[in-house]
Amino acid sequence: RLYCYNFKGQIFYVDLQADSLVQLSSQFQRINALACDQAGQLLVAHAKGLSQYQEREATWIHHYQAALAEIPLVSSAQIGAEGQVSFITSKGIGRLYKGQIALIPSNLFQPVGAFILRAKGAQEFILSTYQNGLYSLENGQILAYPHQGLQALLKSRKVTNAVFLSDD
Repeated sequence: RLYCYNFKGQIFYVDLQADSLVQLSSQFQRINALACDQAGQLLVAHAKGLSQYQEREATWIHHYQAALAEIPLVSSAQIGAEGQVSFITSKGIGRLYKGQIALIPSNLFQPVGAFILRAKGAQEFILSTYQNGLYSLENGQILAYPHQGLQALLKSRKVTNAVFLSDD
């Protein structure tokens, strides 16, 4: 299925057999990203956390709901090589793996919506669209990408999205 969302917080999928657009029932505000895990389940990063759609039951599982006061915004959800879901919050990088949430704390992500998290295999990178910097996530630490020439080149660009393509 092809999932999409709009600025009103509505989530749809395209039903190619019926040539139609089907709206999912949700109460999300300020959707920031959609991702799909290895099991083919839809994940939604939104203003109140991270939610996973259970297609068979047509229900949502909400992650991070207990910590709303502490982590008010989630953006840039990304599926890693081992099936973990990584996402950016105002408090650091969150990880959802086998139903459990862990946080790699950082005060770097202000404003939280100005960062893009991308993975290539086991490597994870964070791109700042606000300050145009590049960071890597290695062994549970967020590090400035060590190539200063690349950092300098990014400073003069307005990056709005990023994607890794296969080297094949």
